[in-house]
Amino acid sequence: FLKKGEMNKAIAEYERMTSLNLEIGLDRPIIHPLSRYRLAKLYEETGQKEKAIEQYAKALETWKTSEEGLFEVGDARERLETLKAQTSKKLDK
Repeated sequence: FLKKGEMNKAIAEYERMTSLNLEIGLDRPIIHPLSRYRLAKLYEETGQKEKAIEQYAKALETWKTSEEGLFEVGDARERLETLKAQTSKKLDK
């Protein structure tokens, strides 16, 4: 969907992949942190900052024991800090 420029369809697919679908018989579904990271970036690109913050935080929670050298971990941390700072500035006004 991203290659076709269909951002809303890409977001819908990543939301589906990251939703807690207990119908498949798992009490804790396995959600890859890259899916959350990519969804967060899509939210960020479409101006949905609060949703982006939530997904970056969830991805980083999963990655808390990962290697520091992973690009996505560092990028997610930077983006999360930036979004939080932007959001807090708007609340201060």
